[in-house]
Amino acid sequence: MTVPPSREHARHRPDRIFEPHRVVQQARNLLMDLEDAGTRVKFVLHDRDASFTLAFDAVFQAAGVRVIRSAVQAPRMKPRVA
Repeated sequence: MTVPPSREHARHRPDRIFEPHRVVQQARNLLMDLEDAGTRVKFVLHDRDASFTLAFDAVFQAAGVRVIRSAVQAPRMKPRVA
């Protein structure tokens, strides 16, 4: 199962100041929604954007989810789904 990104790009406003606690809250909300749906996540793939802080990773690690970061300077890196 592929889970859509936790960030909502349609709402992204470049003039808004970055607030890390919002990204962490989105991660918590995503995990709760998936749990309510009876879905278990094994991996989270994300890039090295500054919005993905250690607190963001800790939310998933506390739920037993493995966090995988993309390689440095690999903008065309795509996951392989078998």
